[in-house]
Amino acid sequence: MRAVLFALVLAVAFAFCPLACVTPPLVMSGGASCLELGPRRLEWSAQPVEVEVGPARRLRGLFVPAGPDAPLVLHFLGSSGSVTIPQSAEGLSFDTDDLFGALRERGFASLVFDYSGVGASDGERDPRNVPADALVAWREALRRVDGDPTRITLRGMSLGTLAVASLLERGIEPAAVVLIAPVRAESAAINWLRDRHGALLAWLARPFLQRPMDVDLVAALERSRAPLTLALGSRDALLTPGERRRLAALGASRGARVLELDLDHLRLVHAGYSLLEFEPAMAR
Repeated sequence: MRAVLFALVLAVAFAFCPLACVTPPLVMSGGASCLELGPRRLEWSAQPVEVEVGPARRLRGLFVPAGPDAPLVLHFLGSSGSVTIPQSAEGLSFDTDDLFGALRERGFASLVFDYSGVGASDGERDPRNVPADALVAWREALRRVDGDPTRITLRGMSLGTLAVASLLERGIEPAAVVLIAPVRAESAAINWLRDRHGALLAWLARPFLQRPMDVDLVAALERSRAPLTLALGSRDALLTPGERRRLAALGASRGARVLELDLDHLRLVHAGYSLLEFEPAMAR
């Protein structure tokens, strides 16, 4: 019955507005409207950070130092991830402080921002804003390492892998790239629909879905020469089996470290809130 009703809605919409399409809301709400420094962050001398993207649009985030001349990890979180408060889903907790603490113990500083419209950041929550958000975050990271890109590791999870890809498409070459639970702009929404609502509804919705952002993850990785770590989930429904094989083959052809885990998308992102076993050594 659900499939029939959805098909009727789509048919009516297409009949009255054949050019109407929607951009999937890949950037979800999350976090709190203000950024607080808890006991751990105060102990680390962590600093709130604010940068301007455009009129009435400022990103807010956190910088966790790790000593003079420390290498820096620029983090791009998943769809509802926020640096303001720990998130939770399906009984799992997503706490950025655990990740920042582990990196700091190994001599790495961290910089992270909430996306536009998420958590403490201003602006509209729209995936098309992600590339501009990523660029201003990169510029702030460069400022903090005296303009030396070889001291910056880009680390993206889920939606954040597209933020990283948008920087690689610009020709940016960091010290290293870490992608955890990657998604593709071309297929993330339709793959999500197929997983949650079945193949029929996904097929019916396809004509109405616009590409959420103009970023090509595969092309960006083919272009970049930065050392790459790639963590894929064998049960990650946001990539088709063919897409997973293509990314794994691309990583192998580049000499990347490809980690394949028996996890779905959410649990792979959860794993990304801890350090992967070889991340610190690779980043150095």
